[in-house]
Amino acid sequence: MGCALKDDYQPSMSKRKRIDDADVAHNGKDPASRESRAQTEYIDGVLERSKQLRSRALKLARGFERQKLGRRQKVAKLAKDDSESRRLDAEVTALK
Repeated sequence: MGCALKDDYQPSMSKRKRIDDADVAHNGKDPASRESRAQTEYIDGVLERSKQLRSRALKLARGFERQKLGRRQKVAKLAKDDSESRRLDAEVTALK
């Protein structure tokens, strides 16, 4: 009688399965992978912002350099210095 009950017995809850590290990383259910994904997104944002700030700074510097070269061109034309004027014209075209 004891054996018959044991053969018919089915557990009501299934056992927990072990999860491989590869499965966890693939499914994204691991809190560590979630943190690393958040860090990656944060770093990507910081890098993008840094790129924008660098571009703005370079654009501003280019404007100041253009103003400086414009003043030098004006002085060179007033002094009738042709070689200096040609050199400054070449610098302005290179700056563009």
